[in-house]
Formats: sequence, C-alpha cells, structure tokens
Amino acid sequence: MTTAAELKALQAPVKQRYRDDPAAAVTALRGTASFADPGITCTVRTFAGPVRAGLHRATGGDGADACSGDMLLEAVAACAGVTCRASPPRWACRSSAPTSRRQLPSTPPARWASIGPRRSGFHRSP
Repeated sequence: MTTAAELKALQAPVKQRYRDDPAAAVTALRGTASFADPGITCTVRTFAGPVRAGLHRATGGDGADACSGDMLLEAVAACAGVTCRASPPRWACRSSAPTSRRQLPSTPPARWASIGPRRSGFHRSP
C-alpha cells in the first residue's frame, strides 16, 4: 500500500515537469476495437485482455457478451475510484471505513431506451 508521503514523493517530479511545461500534462487517451469476432459484436482491447461487447438482452442479445453501456459506467467508476484513493485524505471519499475495505457507491443509475438506433440513448434515472 502506498502512503500519502510515498505518493507525494512519487508525483513530485511529474508535477514539477507539468509546472515547467504545461503542455506535457496533456495526455492522450485511446480505445481500440475490432470486428474480429463473429456476430453482432465488437471486441475492445483492454489492459486485462480483450472484452467482447454485444447486444444487450433488451435488444435481442443472449447475455453472453458484455454490455457496452455497463463498460462505460464501469470505466467511470474505475476513474473515480483511483482518483479517490490517490487524493489526500481531506479530499478522498469520506467514510469511517479504511479505503482498502470500502466499496465505492455505484455510478448514478442509468437507463436507456432500446427502441432503435435512431431513438435510443442514455437517460439518467429519476
């Protein structure tokens, strides 16, 4: 486990580089996918290996493939979790439980309308 002091020391040269050259702080993100697998699927290359996304059960899928909407919300949750654990205690997720045993609350519930590609979209749950 990295302590706050260790993290601060680890990030010090990076932060100094960004102060000296703000353009160096701009980081490109990427996502790569292919249609290599059969069916109505798209395979995304991730750090942990390939993940095949396909039709959700609500649109005729059989549930064998990942839902791209869930993948999107999981990525947001991962980003929030890493940020929370890297933040100083005064900014970190507030709870009396140690961060290592705590579970982040889920992202805000989302719903989507599976009525066709031109009319579907994400909607925030009430």
